[in-house]
Amino acid sequence: MAGVTGTRTVSASYGAAQTNVALVAVPATGKKIVVHWACLANGGTAAGDLRLLDGPIIAGATITANSQASPTVVTCGVYVPTGSTVTITGSNSTPPINGTYVATNVSGVAFSIPVDVTVAGTAGTAVCAGTTLAAAILAANTPMYFDGKRAPLVLTAATPLCFSSVTATTHRVNVGYSIEG
Repeated sequence: MAGVTGTRTVSASYGAAQTNVALVAVPATGKKIVVHWACLANGGTAAGDLRLLDGPIIAGATITANSQASPTVVTCGVYVPTGSTVTITGSNSTPPINGTYVATNVSGVAFSIPVDVTVAGTAGTAVCAGTTLAAAILAANTPMYFDGKRAPLVLTAATPLCFSSVTATTHRVNVGYSIEG
């Protein structure tokens, strides 16, 4: 592919429904990023059973701690990939960390946000609202293959690509991207 300056591909298989599986953290480059993806799946009956998202969908994770630090580290019991947009409410730190931020995953269920906290907190709620980039309705027990090479996604900013499924019983996901200059 002419103009490609970098690529990354991941592949994974799952035997049950999945939620917010982080696949690739696409970097910010200032160049066009073309995402090529494909899925092979079985099962599922509802719209959006199989989804590729630009971040996780987290309805409301309870924050158990945020550190006295700059940036502060937030622990909420749910994995939040680097680059995800997270909205925090109900913080009791000083200053409160209420607001919307771009998260950086530190490890496991801890992420940092760019706030200088002088007194640590122990409360709050974190919400992420990833947007579906591509979705499929899968007929029960019928393999379905759809390929982003025919209609690739084009991104212009850093994006954590996540995968979710509702009822698929077996599926394989392949996602890769190229940075074109």
